[in-house]
Amino acid sequence: MDSAAYLAISAHVVIDAAAAASVAALHGDANPVVAEDTSTVLAMLDERRDNLITQRTRLVNQLHALLRDLLPGGAETDLTAVAASSVLSGVRPVGPVKAAASSWPAIWWARSAMPIAASRR
Repeated sequence: MDSAAYLAISAHVVIDAAAAASVAALHGDANPVVAEDTSTVLAMLDERRDNLITQRTRLVNQLHALLRDLLPGGAETDLTAVAASSVLSGVRPVGPVKAAASSWPAIWWARSAMPIAASRR
């Protein structure tokens, strides 16, 4: 998201919040805002940390499953992002898949260029 779009979205959020607050204040049913105590903030941070750990574990397991399918013997168990990238860059298709993969860029280019050529007429 570019900065102009972000500013436009944040401006709408501020306007909406101000409108909601003024309506609540006029009707007398506004609740006071209280600062969260330290234990609540720490609980939120701990939950976020747990979610990030779970997401990372899921992604690493998916990467290992992919590498196990692509490489004989799979990959190392202590794989880093850089090592995974270098391992994946060395994977090349073989057999009938290789012929289809090698012609794919030309087919893609021909298909993507057709609408452009047609629209220039």
